[in-house]
Amino acid sequence: MHVAQQIDEVLAKRQIVGRPSRQKWRGSLLGGCIRAHWYSANGVPPSEPLTPETLRVFAMGNAVGEFLNNALKEAYGDAIEFEVPVEDPENNFSGNIDGLLDLGEGGYAVLEFKSIKSGGFSRLREAKPEHSTQVASYANIIGKDKAKKYGTVHVEAWVVYVSKDSFEIAEFPVDIDSWGDRAQRVLRVLNYYGDRKPPRFPDAARRKWPCGWCNWRTECLGGAK
Repeated sequence: MHVAQQIDEVLAKRQIVGRPSRQKWRGSLLGGCIRAHWYSANGVPPSEPLTPETLRVFAMGNAVGEFLNNALKEAYGDAIEFEVPVEDPENNFSGNIDGLLDLGEGGYAVLEFKSIKSGGFSRLREAKPEHSTQVASYANIIGKDKAKKYGTVHVEAWVVYVSKDSFEIAEFPVDIDSWGDRAQRVLRVLNYYGDRKPPRFPDAARRKWPCGWCNWRTECLGGAK
């Protein structure tokens, strides 16, 4: 049997690389490297394409998401929605909320699900900056949309982490005001450059940034500054 080969071929056909965006900039990339976001948004072919191993990681992340969806649906019933699209045309930005929970009495919780290895899970003390930026951007849009329909609303933002090894769960609240401001600053930079390639990181900064994980590492480091 060649089970691994067959699975890799299926995953390659599915290209589990995230959801298509209705706008140029994507919520799932908002908290990361601006230049990588630009490459993705402008359809630049990756210089480091996804490997079978990486595709399996995406597939496992999807499996964790399905596990959470099923458990939360059983717990909250119709009060929770999944894969809720949000859009901010003014900033050329859109994304999908993993879970939107109606808390009742004009309250909503925006949930972002993330799977993580056990080593990283054990070191978590708060939501990671990139995840905080993402979920706060979604919460701000939902807050504005719901306020237009219902008046004053209360919106919370949470990042829910699941250990890939034990399925242990940790959840962290995110301050929407401060991280939402950060999201807006990032969007201003992205829209400032638009179709122009942003400058790459200085050499000193790149040593602290996980460029090794980037699909455009060679393209970025070998291209013009």
